[in-house]
Amino acid sequence: AGRGTGADSSIVDAVVSNSGCGPALAHLLISSDESVAMMGCSFASSLISPLLTDPRGSGGALQRCVATDGGHDDAEEDGLSSYRHAALALAVGEEGGLGGSSSGGSSVSCLPSLISILRSGSADSDSWGGGSKSRSIKLQVVAGECLAAIALAIGHIVGASESSSARNSNNCGAYHSHYVRAKGALEIMEGEGMHDVAYRLVTSASSRSFDPARNTPHARLGEAMGVVLLALSSCSRASSSHLASNRAVSTLVTIASESIDA
Repeated sequence: AGRGTGADSSIVDAVVSNSGCGPALAHLLISSDESVAMMGCSFASSLISPLLTDPRGSGGALQRCVATDGGHDDAEEDGLSSYRHAALALAVGEEGGLGGSSSGGSSVSCLPSLISILRSGSADSDSWGGGSKSRSIKLQVVAGECLAAIALAIGHIVGASESSSARNSNNCGAYHSHYVRAKGALEIMEGEGMHDVAYRLVTSASSRSFDPARNTPHARLGEAMGVVLLALSSCSRASSSHLASNRAVSTLVTIASESIDA
């Protein structure tokens, strides 16, 4: 955890280029053995966690949402590009797979497996596609933080590419392969109802039970899902419409106020 370094980025690039985010990892995530699934989630987290723990990643997302000029155009300039590419590999497979433009590559997405871990841990999971096996809160937290990092990567790449293209009609950034793959990842998240899963978890009673240290598993999960909503609402009309239809703004403001007072 912490800031991403050049050495770490090289390791992440090597893992991604050697199919480290492919079918084998997806199989670990869907394992019924809790320890095996945790191993898969922890490995995925090790590839993308700086997107959450490094202020250049998490802080940049908030800056992009509030900036009137669209923020920075260059998605590579902050030193976190390797982690964002790893997030895309987890979401849509390797370069050349789903959403890719070249031949070869894996098209296996880890997103459905990660999202199913969150669904299975909910008390009312049967009503919104959850599985029969309940997952521990510890596993849900790691899966949730992985999804938050992936959502930040998607929001950053989509936002930077579209902003760049809007300003410069001669700029092909919006058609860059990373943008295409990020849009593919966004479609998977929307198709899996990630915005609904995140909103339900953020507004659940357990996630709203903050302790003074704000370090309980349920608080961490709630915060991760809040990041997911922030990232998705910046680049997904489906997510924004879902929040608007549920009049989510006032609810989320109340939750934020409760967390500050806790």
